[in-house]
Amino acid sequence: MRALVLIALPEESVSVSLPGYETIPVITRVGKTRAAMETMRAVLQHRPHLVVNVGTAGTISLAAGDIIVSTHFIDRDFARLRLPGIGYEISLSCDLSAVLPSVIGGHEEWQGDRIVSTGDDFVTAADTTSPAGGSAWRADAIDMEAFAEATVCQEMGVPYISLKYITDVVGQNSVQAWADKLASAREDLAQYLERYLGR
Repeated sequence: MRALVLIALPEESVSVSLPGYETIPVITRVGKTRAAMETMRAVLQHRPHLVVNVGTAGTISLAAGDIIVSTHFIDRDFARLRLPGIGYEISLSCDLSAVLPSVIGGHEEWQGDRIVSTGDDFVTAADTTSPAGGSAWRADAIDMEAFAEATVCQEMGVPYISLKYITDVVGQNSVQAWADKLASAREDLAQYLERYLGR
């Protein structure tokens, strides 16, 4: 069986070994459009049985260093517009969610779904009064790709799961804070994957 491992940027790359799967790394680049395009291209080319997104994200409710697992996604750009007939929230199923817990505070394991809010902006300020802010802030992680990737997988009937390392807290950190945490993100994600999938 084949699994795609979607990574937005080479700087976020981490080796992923999934028992029973041949893993194929795919760099999607940043943003919903590129993520959707590269995900669809890879799904059509490789016909995977599973798609796993591994990357970094911001947060409003957690802390830097937390790792969350999600199959529930919001498009915060569409949530702001609230156009009739345009869905902005999806929830998928994936067997890996039963064995990959979110890890909060470095040690506390959480089973159950977490929410990723996706948009085409790098969020640096917490505006909880706007509709978009409301949708972003009820999420556990804030990124720029997951909703688009999940939408492709939903349309193509491929299980999808997202694994996010929190690098920055919205309103406290910046793009530089994200860049500074990339090495820690790669190291901690590698240890996490070894712990939960390396057996």
